[in-house]
Amino acid sequence: QIHDAGYTAVQTSPVNEVKVGNSGSKSVNNWYWLYQPTKYSIGNYYLGTEAEFKSMCAAAKEYNIRIIVDATLNDTTSDYSAISDEIKSIPNWTHGNKKISNWRDREDVTQNALLTLYDWNTQNSQVQTYLKNYLKRLISDGASGFRYDAAKHIELPSQYDGSYGSNFWPNITDNGSEFQYGEILQDSISKESDYANYMSVTASNYGNTIRNALKNRDFTASTLQNFNISVPASKLVTWVESHDNYANDDQVSTWMNNSDIKVGWAVV
Repeated sequence: QIHDAGYTAVQTSPVNEVKVGNSGSKSVNNWYWLYQPTKYSIGNYYLGTEAEFKSMCAAAKEYNIRIIVDATLNDTTSDYSAISDEIKSIPNWTHGNKKISNWRDREDVTQNALLTLYDWNTQNSQVQTYLKNYLKRLISDGASGFRYDAAKHIELPSQYDGSYGSNFWPNITDNGSEFQYGEILQDSISKESDYANYMSVTASNYGNTIRNALKNRDFTASTLQNFNISVPASKLVTWVESHDNYANDDQVSTWMNNSDIKVGWAVV
């Protein structure tokens, strides 16, 4: 059915081991536990085993459908006791979990923690090797690419981020995948054009433009033809609705019905 609908790729939630919360409820309301890694082995309580992942990838390729995996490389869980000994055995593996306080300060945004989630020390070469090995195993199991969650919160090389810059992204993205993109939600310090040197990037403001057009029923071409980002269109990932838009506290897209979403994609 996915093939017949015209899709050529499916993006999964994170497939590595994660914290099991809310007494193990698998309600879709608990989607956020999938973004709290505890170990970077393939398979977790919510989605299934590594064998099932490999089987899914093989079945998808029979229909020329690629599997894109959402990879959480910026942080682990906020529950230190739930983090595996495998991770804790890496010397100096974390920046800690001091919460970001100034969202207009690039160093704060890249070196401190989202929501008190323990932040990976992404400058650490052993951390880079550990995370890259996970990505390479996913490719070996049949994945074709990655979406990098919270990519804006991981520093760029020193020519862009100075003293706290690192080779994390040049190293990590050299993994043999067909396609990869970063979640770079646009703001005053997001540096989308610099991230685009290493991956495709999200045109998050354009999604808001599309939703406003749908809400106001105003499809002025001069507004809709501008992606509002200084990155070539060939490197952009656009959307009408994402899991964040739907499930975040503001629920910025829950008002849309299926017809609205189809019209939005027709405009894109």
